[in-house]
Amino acid sequence: MKKRPKKMPLSEWKVLLFASKDAPLALLLDSIPAMRSRVTITHDFKKAIAEINGGNYTHVMSDVTQQDPVARRIMTWVHINHSEIETCFLGVNGHPSGEIDIWKLSDGKIFTHSMTGVDPLTEPLSVLYSEETPLKWLSHAKCECLQVRERLNPRKNNVVLIMGAGGTGKAVLAQIAHFSSPRCEGLFVFANCSSDNNIPNDSVWTAECENRLRKSIRHMFDQADKGTLYIHDIDKLDRVAQKIMYEEINKVVDAPVADKNPRLIICATNKYLEQEVGNGSFSSELYSLISDYIINVPSLSQFKEELPMLAENLLRAYCLTAKISERKFTKDALETIRAHVWDENLRGLYQALKQSYMMADSMYIKPSHMNLTPHLDRNDSLIDQSHSIKTALLNNKGVVIRAAKELGISRSHLYNLMTLLEIPHGFGLPPIKQKRRLEMKKNKNSGENK
Repeated sequence: MKKRPKKMPLSEWKVLLFASKDAPLALLLDSIPAMRSRVTITHDFKKAIAEINGGNYTHVMSDVTQQDPVARRIMTWVHINHSEIETCFLGVNGHPSGEIDIWKLSDGKIFTHSMTGVDPLTEPLSVLYSEETPLKWLSHAKCECLQVRERLNPRKNNVVLIMGAGGTGKAVLAQIAHFSSPRCEGLFVFANCSSDNNIPNDSVWTAECENRLRKSIRHMFDQADKGTLYIHDIDKLDRVAQKIMYEEINKVVDAPVADKNPRLIICATNKYLEQEVGNGSFSSELYSLISDYIINVPSLSQFKEELPMLAENLLRAYCLTAKISERKFTKDALETIRAHVWDENLRGLYQALKQSYMMADSMYIKPSHMNLTPHLDRNDSLIDQSHSIKTALLNNKGVVIRAAKELGISRSHLYNLMTLLEIPHGFGLPPIKQKRRLEMKKNKNSGENK
């Protein structure tokens, strides 16, 4: 297609309008300065791409804001593949969707506004989420979310609990759910219950402190009016704060939908709350209130064989949303990704592929471009623990004290784990040193036999 001149008569405009909903169509069509007969409307991503490729369009427009997952992907695709086509968002919704209101718990006693921003993982994961993909990890997460969505009561303010290990993208899935629902007209409020200065002793609470916490929670609820309130790491609240949170959430659940409240409250944790309730560290009342609808987000370690495919797709989505040229992993790099233990799950993988993209000096990303540090966690499987220890030993040429330091454990503990996991002493040593070690061991044994 030839590049058209900057100015074109309105009669020659040919517009593709991507409309995510039927409701605002009349307003949208009235706002487009083009002949109605030269406007094509579609609600489907694949049909939109096919139309753009073969329709000789001059403009692509959308009825939603730039952070909407599907619309954002279409516009980015047009920028990369058809730079001669003009794009614009028509913003009928009027609310700056995509930005989230972030609040943090200060001194364990009050939620204060921290900043307004966009989670960097939201856009690339939204691209994958909007596609039909064979990725089992993503399909599992999508299925969990869709099943809960179908069960929600549209005539009530609902509460959902998301459970998953750290870094599995619980907050991102909550954002995608928010921006793809009617709640996108309201704010997505992110309340982080993790505090550097949590006060574990419940007795230090005063009536004034409790009142201040109630007011701050109520203020967050007001901010999330008609939208979504996401409560991250709810298990980090102490027992008094849990009691207050239970009472305030219960008021929202019992309140009419017409009142000023979040339409959905999403609580998230990386712990098994039933066990926490059993040992007395989490409120049974609060758990009962938030556990009617549970979404379980799996760890990447459960889908180890599809890690290379996930990495390739996530890298493609990152390049697409960042508007940068696409790069690919070599086979060795993909094998490195498959074998690595991703302690930070999806976020760790995403951060690693971004760094490797910057390190690569060609279109191919090699293992040398990936700065992956092994980790050790007591919750890892024995296979993952064995792999992490072997990787640390290889990185440090078999020097146990250095490998232990890299893994963050003591030398004696590492020796004990090596024995438990049947990793031979001397693993990772260069061949010459291994040979010397074997000879010394043989000489020692022969001396003892004499």
